[in-house]
Amino acid sequence: MAWGFKHAYAHVVTADGTLWTTEISDGSFDGVPATDELVAVREGADHGWPVCVGDNRPVEDAGVADPCRGVPRSQAVFGPGATPTGLAVSPWNSSRLLVALWVDAQIVEVDIRAAAPAPAVVITAELDRPQHLVVDGSQLFATD
Repeated sequence: MAWGFKHAYAHVVTADGTLWTTEISDGSFDGVPATDELVAVREGADHGWPVCVGDNRPVEDAGVADPCRGVPRSQAVFGPGATPTGLAVSPWNSSRLLVALWVDAQIVEVDIRAAAPAPAVVITAELDRPQHLVVDGSQLFATD
């Protein structure tokens, strides 16, 4: 069991058995909009919500000293409101995840072996609102 997620939305399991999820945040905390993120779910871990947002940014009035200590890092962080609604293992490279950013109108690639937080590399911005991602062999399908 793991906890501390606000809006865990899209999920995928990689070949090594790791469960990955996207987090869709909303609102502002301490006057700063919360970012969206990609995280590896760690069994038995508190992933921080509601005292940590984004990549372990502590909320000022959390009422806890150093509330983000021990919280797993975000593998990737997306801008506030990017809305990561789709997630798939890349059919071309199993060490990369593909993320559909619905509001940003992009599909990005994240290296899951890179140091966290890894950059999100845009692979397409040709769709209006990419939402779900499905892999079939060496093909990627996206709903728009």
